[in-house]
Order: sequence, then structure tokens, then C-alpha cells
Amino acid sequence: MANLPSSTPSPSSSNVSTPSMGIQRTITLMSDPSFLSNKSDYASNMFIVVGNSSHLPISATGSLSLAQNPSLKFPHTLLVPSIKKNLLSISQLTNDNDVFVELDHSCFMNDTYSNKVLLRGVLETGCTTFHLHLVQHLPLH
Repeated sequence: MANLPSSTPSPSSSNVSTPSMGIQRTITLMSDPSFLSNKSDYASNMFIVVGNSSHLPISATGSLSLAQNPSLKFPHTLLVPSIKKNLLSISQLTNDNDVFVELDHSCFMNDTYSNKVLLRGVLETGCTTFHLHLVQHLPLH
């Protein structure tokens, strides 16, 4: 899983994201730009540092919508074209939405008020995976 964000700069790069640079509000990292709404180019030369110490460039910011639950908000999304898996911050997800997360052999995201299960994740190769259906935003021609 990615270190979001890294507070220890790599000796080979001064462009590593740190909490003081505002990236700590990121909820989601993804590689496909067609799912971002409110997309804007990312003007900084900052990177995301992943577990193998690779520096992955950020190219844009935006927000996401889920087809199966449009009320969930993913307003702080970074487009990282070279990331292999889309990642999200459970902490930021619970801050941006009225939800809580239960972890057991599965992962359940529940509405805080109704206790209704909004999303169910499964454990796959050591990480919890949510199979999400994102709303695609195709460019208008």
C-alpha cells in the first residue's frame, strides 16, 4: 500500500509530498482520468512515494462518484497515471462522509445514522478490496 503521504524525503528527490504541503487531504489515488469530475491539472512537481520507494508523479486532481452509492463523496482525488491499484484513505473517507468502517474478515462501510451497509470489502492478497462501480466522465466532443 502507498505511503500517503511520505514525510521522509528521498535523498534523490526534493519533490516528495509531505503533510505540510496539503496532500494529507487526499482520499483517493487512481490511474484512469475518465472517472474524475471537476478535473484540474496539478501544477506542482510533487510525487507520491509507494512502498518500494518509487516516486509516482501526480498529474491532476478531481473528485469521484460511485454508481452504486452516489451519496458517498470522494472530493480529494489525485490522478497518478502510473499507480497500479486505486487506493483510498479510510480516515479521509470517514471525515468526508457520515460513515464508519468495521473491520473483521471483511470490511463494511456503514452509514453513521442508519447503520445501513453502504459498501462491503473483501480481503484479497493482504489488502481490503472494494469492488466499486465508478461513474465515468467522458470528454464532450
